[in-house]
Amino acid sequence: MKIRDKRGVIMKLEKDGIVIRGKENMLKMVKEYYGELFKKENLDEGKGEFFIRSLKRRLPEDERGKLGGELTVEEAYNVIKAMKANKVPGIDGLTKEFYVAFWDMVGIHLLGVFKEIMEGEEMSDSMKTGVVSILFKKGNPNHLDNYRPLTMLCVDYKILSKILANRLAGVMSHIVEMDQTCGVQGRQITWNLHLHRDVLTYVKERNIAAICVSLDQQKAFDRVDHAFLWKVMDGMGLGGVFTKWVKILYKGINSKIKINGYLTDKVQQTRGLRQGCPLSVVLFVLYAEPLACAIRESLVVKGITLPRGESLKISQYADDTILYLADDESLRGVIEILNDYEKATGSKINKEKTMYKYLGKWEGRKDNICDFMLCEGPMDILGISFGNKEGDALCNWKKKMTAVNRNLGLWKIRKLSISGKELVTKAEVLPKLLHLAYVFPMPQKYRAQLMRGIFKFIWGGYEYVKRVQMYQEIADGGKGVPNVPLKLDAIFYANVCTLLKKTYVHKCQILLWFWLSIPYRFLIGWDNKGPKAETRPEYFQRMVKWGRRHTECKEVDTIVNHKLLYKKLVQKSNVNLVMVSSEVWERAQDKSFKNGLKDFNWLHLHRRLPVRVIMHAHNLGKQKVCPRENCKEDETIEHVLWGCEYAKNVWDGVKGSYKCLEKVTYDEITSFGVKGVGKEQYKVLCMLLSIVKLKLWKARQGFITGVYKWGEIGTVKAIEKEFEGIYWHELEKWGSDTIKDRWKAFFLNPPKRRW
Repeated sequence: MKIRDKRGVIMKLEKDGIVIRGKENMLKMVKEYYGELFKKENLDEGKGEFFIRSLKRRLPEDERGKLGGELTVEEAYNVIKAMKANKVPGIDGLTKEFYVAFWDMVGIHLLGVFKEIMEGEEMSDSMKTGVVSILFKKGNPNHLDNYRPLTMLCVDYKILSKILANRLAGVMSHIVEMDQTCGVQGRQITWNLHLHRDVLTYVKERNIAAICVSLDQQKAFDRVDHAFLWKVMDGMGLGGVFTKWVKILYKGINSKIKINGYLTDKVQQTRGLRQGCPLSVVLFVLYAEPLACAIRESLVVKGITLPRGESLKISQYADDTILYLADDESLRGVIEILNDYEKATGSKINKEKTMYKYLGKWEGRKDNICDFMLCEGPMDILGISFGNKEGDALCNWKKKMTAVNRNLGLWKIRKLSISGKELVTKAEVLPKLLHLAYVFPMPQKYRAQLMRGIFKFIWGGYEYVKRVQMYQEIADGGKGVPNVPLKLDAIFYANVCTLLKKTYVHKCQILLWFWLSIPYRFLIGWDNKGPKAETRPEYFQRMVKWGRRHTECKEVDTIVNHKLLYKKLVQKSNVNLVMVSSEVWERAQDKSFKNGLKDFNWLHLHRRLPVRVIMHAHNLGKQKVCPRENCKEDETIEHVLWGCEYAKNVWDGVKGSYKCLEKVTYDEITSFGVKGVGKEQYKVLCMLLSIVKLKLWKARQGFITGVYKWGEIGTVKAIEKEFEGIYWHELEKWGSDTIKDRWKAFFLNPPKRRW
């Protein structure tokens, strides 16, 4: 049954088994649903005080002053500049671009508005009101529980809240324990994943009984109780001024819910954090801290004992919470704490989605000891699947390869240049693999398969330039195509080495030191603070072997920087067989050139244009002679672009139009070494030479295929048309005063617009 059409329109909704259709009925249902969701509940203040007392950290006095200081124009301007462009505005319709364009006029007045808000303790109606778009997650699309509410807020509100968020982010490490990695500067989600991966391996190797629980909170952000949050902030010592600001931001707020392009009436919001507010994530991290503290402090809840005697009970990334428990009694103790937390805060644990899994010695257990879901198969943690029979690395990389192949297949449909395909590889393929690469090295079976697929996508068949050359940067004669397996290896290696070298900041380091202290004592030094393993998990064995193969992995400053490590590894393999200087490579692929010009110049300098002599030498063609009538010379690259009678006539025509080319030679058009023009005109001259060469090549291709047969005059006109088109484009974009010096060697007066 089709629920939503291609544009994402919700066709129907369900409530208590009753199907709701029609605009008015659905608007009414949506308003009622979110009115109830955003409505404050009666809570148990006594239990709330218990969780507030469990907080162990308070903000130092010297840091507190930074939070409550006076807002500045510079802070506001930095925030507005950092905002993403072309985003949907709030209900007042004013965009980021408006504020940037008129900042000199409105900036100081905006700060005045913020001052009045603080003095009056209330925002304007437009700042209070958000427009909520509901985004489908997964599950039954008829149920509103399966939609995430994303609030579009006015830019002035977001400027204010982002200033406060930036200030709070700077002090989070003082008040949030190391188990939480979200919203704290310097901490990374990969630490949680390293920890989980290594805990699974450790308890299995040591035959330790353990239980892993993955908590799922129902509508976690939307059920945040404001009063409890204010108490948490006070308990952490954030100061009266900062807490007052946050209270104002959430005082009297309301939302209009958008469904199928229509808005409901205003829904008052007396609880919940707006997903879309820059402060929401860091505020939720504060809100979740009392629960983590209560679990850590509980004498009933026992965690896993790591090397060096460190106890591990909890790992958090925002609302994603993983518990590591030693026995059944600990699980029952956690459930009791969670029940109290629900009563104290209004949060709600989703028992149908909260899972627990037996680990290590208990891996074969199947008895269900609580209302949570017993997981007997893989468990997804922060986007990665753990506990797969065929191996976690193999299983996860198999899924990634399927996604990459599907993505490349879609991009193959489009007619892209080599430079365009290189960009797709960097922007579409590589980012899909990075998250997993921090946790598991790519298995050997997928490495060649991945690069084969990428280069087939780039070339479509025969590879005219060696891959090792294509990996190089433009200045070294390459295209900057990423050697994806090598880059992912460098990322994994550098990430682990960085954690090994750091002072103690997260519990994931304990197991890294346990397994890698011996082979990496040159990086971390030697101490007797804890045990050291002589054997290592498979993924660390691969890492150690990989490091021993590369001398760069002995350079401490290099191995903690994955970009530098990758750069050195790629440069080591570079062999510039064509003897072209970096200056020439950069001229040939100037950023102002269209991709087609860049690609052609690059192939020309590599002497890899598929002319007949080259194709014949590679047994890919039968003829070596130029295909044009009455031309009996071998078809070399120089012949096509310069020596053929056809090319000579075209150059004569071009020289007649552009006098600066009168004395140009073939070596000069190849290396862009033409002299006699100023610095500003030089790039335009290189562009003109590139256009002439490319048009000569296209004329040759058209002649051979029979698609079109340009005469010399037609080719000259095509060159002039494209060159003058670029001039007119720049004129319209930048104005005559800006481009006058750049083009004066080619047009004393603006050319007539002939096309």
